[in-house]
Amino acid sequence: MNKAGSSGGGPGYSHKDWPKHFPPIPRNQFQKSGNQSVYEVKETKTARVARIDTPGCTVSSLTYWIDGRNLHFFAGEPDMPEYGYDGRKYGGTMVFDPVAYDMEKARAKLVNGVLWITVPKIQRVNAKAVTIEKKVLNFKTTVDDMFQRYGPKGFMEIKVLRNDNLYVRVDLPGVPDDAIRYRVDAVRQKVVFFSGEETLRAGDKVDDVREYSGTAGLGCDCCEITGVEAKMKDGVLRMILSRVKVKDHDNKCSHFLPPNTGKSGRYDIGDSAIDMIEVEDHPFVVKGRKGTFTSARTSDGCYHFSVDLPGVSSDDIFVLPNENEFKFIAENKIVYEHDESCRIFIGAVNKRTCCSHGIPLLDHNIAWDAEFGVLKVRVSPPPLNNNDQ
Repeated sequence: MNKAGSSGGGPGYSHKDWPKHFPPIPRNQFQKSGNQSVYEVKETKTARVARIDTPGCTVSSLTYWIDGRNLHFFAGEPDMPEYGYDGRKYGGTMVFDPVAYDMEKARAKLVNGVLWITVPKIQRVNAKAVTIEKKVLNFKTTVDDMFQRYGPKGFMEIKVLRNDNLYVRVDLPGVPDDAIRYRVDAVRQKVVFFSGEETLRAGDKVDDVREYSGTAGLGCDCCEITGVEAKMKDGVLRMILSRVKVKDHDNKCSHFLPPNTGKSGRYDIGDSAIDMIEVEDHPFVVKGRKGTFTSARTSDGCYHFSVDLPGVSSDDIFVLPNENEFKFIAENKIVYEHDESCRIFIGAVNKRTCCSHGIPLLDHNIAWDAEFGVLKVRVSPPPLNNNDQ
């Protein structure tokens, strides 16, 4: 596990959220005046305005989107390798009463390291208080969950480029960058076969380790594949399929396989705007787990859980454990040429899934890392106290 991803519970709480057994919230000793809270919410005659301190974050790093009554935000501070400094990352969710506030006109902006969120009031409606949402996502271990909240969805995406080549994106989380195999059907030259295996790592169940196999390509009789450019990175396979017309030259061809691409991996919104339930398993898993989440407890008493975040590297993830849950937010910083946008994942794992009975979550040693598009977390119980023996 990456030491930089280890945590025993760091700053990032509001005053009322700060655990009682923690020392007092540290103050900025250089601040001479003004409100010392990391965030505050004020009400004007026409809007509710929130101020959130995000020091060091650049304007270009801000991402926010509206999901019903929720406004999600994420911002990051640049790394400074010359000083051995990893930039800070910030993310969260604010919840508003949609009857009292016009969410369609909600806006967020970064000014001098401060995030300002403004949501206009709906006139002649009594506005209810706004809160920083403590639960980013209700995690349900009884179903397969999709944590993605923004960006292109689906385990596979295929689209026709301007030069008539095909772009293929396939999510294969867990497969190392150098472990993908692919070949063109030598007989008909219509499809590309691809496959890969996940590597077994500490804390993994042997039966959960996945093997993938699938096909993608042409769904017509008028074209043939002439070449494949492929790149595997962070659990995502991207391919450019070159093709040529062999007959019916006067008609443009837009047929490709599989025909339902882009529909797999979809999710439904439950009763709450933050409940997400996936309705399909990964279609290309031929062995191992098909869901996006798995957990296990090893003989040393440690809890291990894994979350699929295809396209995300360790530098793209912000984590914040608290007394009740392990939260995470991830946004892939690198958007490839033919991808329509970045992808953002948000989730939380309840302490009942990853915590020793009777021991607070923050008393555990929590280490995390992300590799090949999978977030791996190890939660180790504190050492036994032998002073009384």
